[in-house]
Amino acid sequence: MITPDPPRSNSSESHSVTIGPRGAGDLSGEIGCLHRTAARAVERFIQLSHRVARRGRYHPYFLASDIALMSCLGVALAVAHLWGNVQWWRLAVPLALIKSIGYPLFLKMKLKVVGTPARSFLQDVVLFIVPGSLALSLAFGMTAQIATDYLGLALPVMLAVYRIGCLVGGCCYGRPSPGGITYDSELVVAARTRWRRFDPGPAPNERVLPLQLVDSGINIVIAAALFMLAANVPPPVPLLPAFLGSYSAARLAMERLRGHRHRPIYGPLSEAQWTALIVIAASGIWMGVVV
Repeated sequence: MITPDPPRSNSSESHSVTIGPRGAGDLSGEIGCLHRTAARAVERFIQLSHRVARRGRYHPYFLASDIALMSCLGVALAVAHLWGNVQWWRLAVPLALIKSIGYPLFLKMKLKVVGTPARSFLQDVVLFIVPGSLALSLAFGMTAQIATDYLGLALPVMLAVYRIGCLVGGCCYGRPSPGGITYDSELVVAARTRWRRFDPGPAPNERVLPLQLVDSGINIVIAAALFMLAANVPPPVPLLPAFLGSYSAARLAMERLRGHRHRPIYGPLSEAQWTALIVIAASGIWMGVVV
């Protein structure tokens, strides 16, 4: 008796292949490749910004500064649309005047009194930009609540653009990082006009973390969250201390990644971190009293 052969399996079953998990070395290599690709894209953007700005014969940081200044107009128009019965120019003009005319004078005074030309966003906002803008807005007939809520929306938008200016100008970068970006020393240069100045300091001689992009992204997220709150009339929380407190908390953490510093360190924290702690406490008190 002849026993028939067992049925043959088809090729897909008889030649199945099991693919094991990818090695950690392969995965880290791909991540490193992505980092290098992203870094090259950022470096090309920096070079392009200098070519574009020089056609207008001014520094790309000043270009970003002017775009940030124009953004306060866009925020004022958005606020007028959301809240109604608000004249946008009564909000935008005070902030624009303080930022374009008053702030350069404030920096010159700070240079004479303190001896440093460096900008410090939190300090300058608390000491000059907010009080000056609020005073002018009140003089223009705005209520304190509307004026401060507008500043809470406009400031993170403006700062997000300013940090792009820091990126292309070569200041406020992060610590050395193998996956970071490199700066061409010919592009990291000081620039001065009759009315404003930019002093980035020395160019880094190694790859650094583009912390300016992280800062800009955080401000975009904060602005988006505050705009969602602003859809309610009136907003459920005061927007200016909400911005100052949330950004100060982020700055407190980001400062540990900072590589380029204009400011001194006092004890365990930098001057910016001490300022951030004070602003967080003051913002919390403000929100607690109002809410």
